Amino acid sequence: MIISERNICPNARKIPKSTMQALGAAGIPESGRKAKRRLSGLCLILVLVLVSLLLSSCWLQIKRLKDEQFRILKASVSQILGSDYEVKKIDISQEGYSNEDKTEYVVDFKFDLNKPVFLFPGTGIPGKLIFSKGTDGEWKCTFNSGNPGELFNLLR
Repeated sequence: MIISERNICPNARKIPKSTMQALGAAGIPESGRKAKRRLSGLCLILVLVLVSLLLSSCWLQIKRLKDEQFRILKASVSQILGSDYEVKKIDISQEGYSNEDKTEYVVDFKFDLNKPVFLFPGTGIPGKLIFSKGTDGEWKCTFNSGNPGELFNLLR
């Protein structure tokens, strides 16, 4: 059996002979055309990778800030309720941009404690984080319901 492109990939679209002749007449050998196709494919992949990195940089910055604020929440629980209490689980119920300009990011979550607090069950305690993008392009947390320093924001 003779191996050809048709045998390897039978469903591939065949390039018309006239196109191949025109490319040959233009001085582009067949191997050069394949190299150009490969190069354009690599350029496309590179562009997609760069775009995804740029888009994910905001996501990574917000993720880092979320992790930092959840550490503050865990420290606050132990500080306020005592060292016997700790955050067992944090479930993010909803998160996303809250305006069209994408300058504010809101995270609604619930967390569970390792044991009940007085008469209240220690599960499903609601919380909220709000992150704002400054004029300098940097994200910062403007509200954390689990941070005792933010309690004054509730009164506003």
